[in-house]
Amino acid sequence: MTAGAEQQRPWHVDELSLAETQKLTVPAASLAGKQRLLRAAALTLAGALILALYLLWPGVTPAETPWSPEISGGTAATLTPASGERQAPIGGLPTTATSAVALSPTPVIQVYIVGAVHHPGVYALPTGSRVYRLLQVAGGPLPDANLVALNLAAVLHDGEEIYVTRVGETSPPVSTIGSGADSSGTDPATSNNSSTALVNINTASVDELRQRLHVSTTTAQNIVNYRLQHGPYTAVEQLLQVVSRSIYDRIKNFVIV
Repeated sequence: MTAGAEQQRPWHVDELSLAETQKLTVPAASLAGKQRLLRAAALTLAGALILALYLLWPGVTPAETPWSPEISGGTAATLTPASGERQAPIGGLPTTATSAVALSPTPVIQVYIVGAVHHPGVYALPTGSRVYRLLQVAGGPLPDANLVALNLAAVLHDGEEIYVTRVGETSPPVSTIGSGADSSGTDPATSNNSSTALVNINTASVDELRQRLHVSTTTAQNIVNYRLQHGPYTAVEQLLQVVSRSIYDRIKNFVIV
């Protein structure tokens, strides 16, 4: 029996060696698998965190176009505005477009334009606006407008009245804002003063006042109404009771009582 045991001992030793080897190998393989699982979990968690940061971090969301108010009214068909808005006529005068949205409370002036324009009326414009802007917001000049007689770059003032003449029409007998000057620097209207008869404000009709002084129908009617209500004018200065200072300064040298 001893001899048999001695014969089987090498096999027993080999079997034990194999078993021990398996015991050592199995934990190592299990540990490597756990490490792979941990790495996968860490990568998944990192990806989730990156996605959450992308969605929640301010400024990462897609950019949106800033909203801005739409300016109504547009521009004249034949003229392109220099800077933005178009102002509609104010008061009870004919309206051709919706009032523009006010972007900021800026000082404004009110100017009246009449004559060869598409939409005559009183317009509110930013202080410092020029004659060409007034033409733009009034719809532009008519095809037969005599723009040569206007200084389109002249600065407008509150209460001014601009008369746009037609080609072939007699030029206004008085100097108006925006009227051109000849090559000698003298206003064409002023150069003809000596040959222009003065207008008697006590006898002139509404049409005569409007045509000869180139004032609006409303202004001419106010001049006539004043003398009907208060009697004849005794001094030219009384016109200040019915017209603005700017209009008075423009016509005072061309009227008599």
